[in-house]
Amino acid sequence: MTDPDNQQFPSGLRARTIALLYACFAGLWIVLSDSGLRSIGLPEWLLMELEVYKGLAFVAITSGLLYLLLRRDQAPPPPSAASSPLAPPKAGPVDAPSGQRLFALILTLVLLVPAVGFGILSLSTPLREQETYSDLHAIASLKAEQVELWRQGMLAVTASFPEMSRVARDVDLIGTGDQVALSAESLQALQQSQTAYALAGLIVLDTLGNEVTRLGASDPLPAQTLSLLSIAAGTATTLNSDLYFPVDQPARMDVVRPLQLEGLGSPVSGFLIARFNLTDFLFPLIHRWPGESETGETNLVRIDGNEVLFLHRSAHPENEESPELRLALDSPELPAAIALRSGTSGQREGLDYRGTPVFAAWAPIGNTGWMLVAKMGVDEAMAPVNRMASWISLLMLLAVVAITLVMLQLWRQQQHAWQLSLQVSTAQRDSLLRQFYDLPFLGMAFNSPKDHG
Repeated sequence: MTDPDNQQFPSGLRARTIALLYACFAGLWIVLSDSGLRSIGLPEWLLMELEVYKGLAFVAITSGLLYLLLRRDQAPPPPSAASSPLAPPKAGPVDAPSGQRLFALILTLVLLVPAVGFGILSLSTPLREQETYSDLHAIASLKAEQVELWRQGMLAVTASFPEMSRVARDVDLIGTGDQVALSAESLQALQQSQTAYALAGLIVLDTLGNEVTRLGASDPLPAQTLSLLSIAAGTATTLNSDLYFPVDQPARMDVVRPLQLEGLGSPVSGFLIARFNLTDFLFPLIHRWPGESETGETNLVRIDGNEVLFLHRSAHPENEESPELRLALDSPELPAAIALRSGTSGQREGLDYRGTPVFAAWAPIGNTGWMLVAKMGVDEAMAPVNRMASWISLLMLLAVVAITLVMLQLWRQQQHAWQLSLQVSTAQRDSLLRQFYDLPFLGMAFNSPKDHG
């Protein structure tokens, strides 16, 4: 009788099958794992680290498969029927392959998939949080610096308007009653400045705050701008108001410049109010988010009494319910409130004004009392890590399925070989019994020792 192992799985077919299985598994692993990791959008340093872990996982899985194949090939052969029929039967066939051990091994491999996914999340989540905070800090610091440069630029622009000494003399003459209105030259200088810098308006006031002339916007000056007149007169410096929202008008900031007759150190004869529309430059500057993001947003905030006043929220459509938003300053989870209470740069996970979990970082803007808060939704920030864990878990699951199929095939072959071995062993015993019963019958006698007494 031929060797059952060779009957059920010829060596040539076995070699081709093993080589084909290895080639298919290795090719799928390389293609799917590489494309999956690249599609996540992770930084290059993290991809390189994951490539190492992916290679180690591949080595571990293929080593396990190689171990199973070698163990099968080194199993003791079943009893052979080619021995002499008169020889006593050898020991019976080995025990049947255990299905329980196979089930336990497959269950271990299946449980390995969520364990690997959990391990990836545990290791990658802190790294992703650190990277997100680093990006948000960079955005908040850069935009805070840009806002401060814009503010300083508006002060410098207003302080450098030409022909303002002529306007100052006209205002002084009007104050003494020697002149009724600004001269044509002064009006022309104001109009040129308004046009050159795309101002929403220009207003000239005397030292008592009475309006001398107005160009552009017709809405009244807010109280906070009027409160700057005495400070500007006393310090002879150009000052800016806070950001404010006129009724049915774009958001604005006013810059107050004292008008002096002969330059610095001279008496103040009046004030020039330059009115800047924030929608022309400042808000678009704050709107811009580097890269693509669905939840990335920058907020410009300040303290107003016991409240957080949102001077600006980025232009996501769902965030434009009202020009102003006020929330409690003592809110324990609102990043903007935490930022204003701290007064310095920082970072924190919390709930934004919509109640959405976010990562946030912030930076103060000069000495204005304004704070620039950059934030991103937690779900979006952690999406790359979740995608990576999902992809790797999927690859692991495919690998487990492939290993399970190979192990089931080997187990079926072992079962088949065991059945053949059992049949050979049974045939040997049956052959010996038939030979025994086929011997010539010589007779049988029974004798008792008592008969010889």
